[in-house]
Amino acid sequence: MEFLTNGRDEALKKVLEGLSALIYSAETIQHEEDNLHRYAGYMVHVRELIRKLQSQPATTNSVGLLLRMETEVNKAREVIDGYKSRSRLFRPFIYRSVVSKLNQSSKEIYAVLQLLPLTEFNTALNIKEAADAIIHGIESIQLKLSTNTNAILSSLDQYVSENSGNQQQTSPSLFMIARSKGIASNSVCPLPFQIQVQEQEGDRPHTYSCQQLPPSSFFLCPLTGEILEDPVSVSCDHSFEKQAIEDYFHAGQNLCPLCSKELSSSGKLELTSNSTLRNSILEWKRREERTNAERNAKKKFIDTAAKISLDNMEDTNRAIGDLHDLMIEIPSCISAATDSSCKLVPKLAELLKNDSSENISAVLKCLLLIARFSDENKEKIGKRGVIKCLFKHSMTKPNAVAVLLELSRNKVVAGKIEGIPYSSHILISFLDKPSSPVAEMARMVLENLSIDINSTVMMAKFGYFTPFMVQFNSQDISDEIRAYMAEELAQIQLTDTYARNLENEQLIVHLTEMLSCHYPSGKMASLKCIKQFIAFNEPRTCFLKNECAIPALLCLVTSKTVEEELKQKALEILMSLIQTTQPSHPGLQTLFSSNGIQDIINQITTSAPEDQISLLHLLLVMAQNSAAAGEWIVSDHNAMSFFFSAIILDQNKQVKVNALRLISYFAGNHHIVFPSSPSKESIVSSLIALLTENRIDEELYADAASILIHLPADDKRINELLLSSAVLKSIHALITHSNISHLLLENALGVLLHCVKQSQSNSKFQKKVSNLLRTDLIETLSTGSILAKQRVAMILSHLSRCTMDSSLEPSSSQSSHFSRLRLVNIRRSVKEGDGCPVHKSSCSQQRSICLVMDKAVKPLIEMVNTMEFCLTEAALMALDTLFDPGCNFIGAATTIIESHGATPMLEVLERGELNAKEKALELFSKICGHSGITEMELDRFKGLLLNIVRKDDHLKNKAENFLKDLV
Repeated sequence: MEFLTNGRDEALKKVLEGLSALIYSAETIQHEEDNLHRYAGYMVHVRELIRKLQSQPATTNSVGLLLRMETEVNKAREVIDGYKSRSRLFRPFIYRSVVSKLNQSSKEIYAVLQLLPLTEFNTALNIKEAADAIIHGIESIQLKLSTNTNAILSSLDQYVSENSGNQQQTSPSLFMIARSKGIASNSVCPLPFQIQVQEQEGDRPHTYSCQQLPPSSFFLCPLTGEILEDPVSVSCDHSFEKQAIEDYFHAGQNLCPLCSKELSSSGKLELTSNSTLRNSILEWKRREERTNAERNAKKKFIDTAAKISLDNMEDTNRAIGDLHDLMIEIPSCISAATDSSCKLVPKLAELLKNDSSENISAVLKCLLLIARFSDENKEKIGKRGVIKCLFKHSMTKPNAVAVLLELSRNKVVAGKIEGIPYSSHILISFLDKPSSPVAEMARMVLENLSIDINSTVMMAKFGYFTPFMVQFNSQDISDEIRAYMAEELAQIQLTDTYARNLENEQLIVHLTEMLSCHYPSGKMASLKCIKQFIAFNEPRTCFLKNECAIPALLCLVTSKTVEEELKQKALEILMSLIQTTQPSHPGLQTLFSSNGIQDIINQITTSAPEDQISLLHLLLVMAQNSAAAGEWIVSDHNAMSFFFSAIILDQNKQVKVNALRLISYFAGNHHIVFPSSPSKESIVSSLIALLTENRIDEELYADAASILIHLPADDKRINELLLSSAVLKSIHALITHSNISHLLLENALGVLLHCVKQSQSNSKFQKKVSNLLRTDLIETLSTGSILAKQRVAMILSHLSRCTMDSSLEPSSSQSSHFSRLRLVNIRRSVKEGDGCPVHKSSCSQQRSICLVMDKAVKPLIEMVNTMEFCLTEAALMALDTLFDPGCNFIGAATTIIESHGATPMLEVLERGELNAKEKALELFSKICGHSGITEMELDRFKGLLLNIVRKDDHLKNKAENFLKDLV
């Protein structure tokens, strides 16, 4: 229905414009041809009737009917314009043809009026009466014209034949011929009341005047020559004043004075009241009154406008108010506002520019009325420098925006407004308050300013995307223009608000289609836009709803003909989507399905190295964000064999790096099966070669070390390769590097831990580790990351154990836990030079590292105190080596207590994780009998044991045994 109404209104607008043009064309010769002036009067009535249709509901045939009427109206206007274009001397000869054509158009207009939808009977009746008046009037004009015109033509033919050589006298003579044929003041003669003839000699104009005709002779009674008051029709349909025709008939006249037909055959005069003609006369009188009122108002308007002056602001302000009132009361006054005699628009423009003007609001109201009057007025206002002033006042005066809106309806002026710097930005700023009437006006101005692609792009840069979206999603623009718009859009720095405005499915569809277009610039522009959109939740969700989006990106990544830059951009987008979206999202199902993963793997194994680099990276991101995808890849033995082969083969370095990174991730997060020998040894050798390179490449080192950490522990050949001096020197170089990252240090320590674990029977290797790394390992206990500290503590727990075969068992005074009574007063201090209090003189021979002598006890206790699960357990394991067989338990207990280790252990017993709690329980039981343990600490220990017995089934038995020894 809205579409139907819009179509009807557009057609209605064209009809009204045509009628206005027709009326104007006829009225401009009103002083020359009175009949045409009256015809214009009829058309004014038609125009008013047509306007009433705007309030009626639109129907399916309204548009067709209005187009039909528009055609006839245009024909009538062309007839009158053609008549006006002829020389005044020769217009009488074509006048009859003109009237005949107007008669035909009038009948057609009447026929259309009858078919138009009407909801009120009175309206229908008015239309019929008005149309009847039109037809009757035109026919009367045509009938009365024929006799006079024929007489004129006959006399003219005779005159031309007699005076063919004397053209100088033609014009006056023609005039006299017309007069001689009885064309008097009350006739319907088409001659003008003034005929001006430019004579050849001296080019001096001579004016020949005749008596002025009444405004509408059709309304005159043929008998009295006066305007009809009570028109009646006789049997032949001619109309007369009732009293006059009755007097005429009663005087014995039985023939019509116009057509000579018998008035009555029965002797009784039958008269019919002509209400249609009466109404037309009344309408004409009203129009004449309006015309006079308008004429007077226009004169007053011009006189008032003359009072405007910057020198007298008091009179100026009063004049502006009067002008506004006149334009409201009699809108036709506005036509004088742009006359050269009035010059009102330039004066109003000067007032706008004058900051001292007090009545700016009134000036704006006047300009608004003038601009609404016509397109011509809009253009005249737009030429006066008014636009900049309107923007200046728009911040405080809403009417300034209203004037801009009216001016923007004209395309020429809209171009001028759009050319003002920051005009769009100012208008867009009004949209921040959507409930404000100014916001709606500003929005409508922006729509009118959307006259080309550049203007819509400029608005988008200022944050108003509606016109841009309409243009971009239009089916009428070319691929080149859409690519240009996408490139411009990609340059706009998006915010959350901007991004929400771009949440449009059709926009995504076009951007996705551009990924497969023939223009590389279009593809890149689309990728840039998509990359911006997916940084925001709503546009990203909208993008993923498009089923073609992910396949289109994958197609770019795997294509053999696409430029590398495009591939990389598409890859970045895919990885960003994977990293910011759940793998279960419907938009990613194709990518994360087994078929999708298999397709990528197949592409990797068959593609060129450049494509393998991208696809390996993509596969890694998929595995990092989906455990299921990682498991599926690891289970594909062919794929894993390819990845391992990439490490061994001497091919593209980046392929090797990406394959290394992928295996490193799988090794740390999934159970992977290493290839069997000799491939396994080749892989290890390649990894060791990476570690022993001279230059530091952190990514390579970290990934290679990560894989080595997870190598099988029971392979002797691999262990032999790992325990080489080259590997140890490489680890030493990594750990001591000044700019080493946390990740690389952690992985290097992981490899060292793996090596130390496998070197229990290799005291020579352990001594090398101690000699090279002792200081750095102890320092890492205080400065390293959590994982680095944990791995150092585990390394120390291995290196601090006895490396010699020993059958030493704890002496009778060195049981696994002590009776407090037996340890009272046993404590003794160790003097300088007495050697290690725990390991005695055999310390350096039996152990690679001594926790006491190498000052590792305090850092380990501090690690216990952090209550970090992994740190606490590893530190307790290392401290427990102080109570290995052959160690002095009293010295060990003394060392721990003097390093303030008792309280952290009790904290672990109370709040620690299960494994750490078990280690703390065993270790504290070994020092609880020491005299350095206070009664408060011992009581707390007993309370914790009782709590464990009640609540912890796993440690219950151990806790009960310790409680018995303490009783």
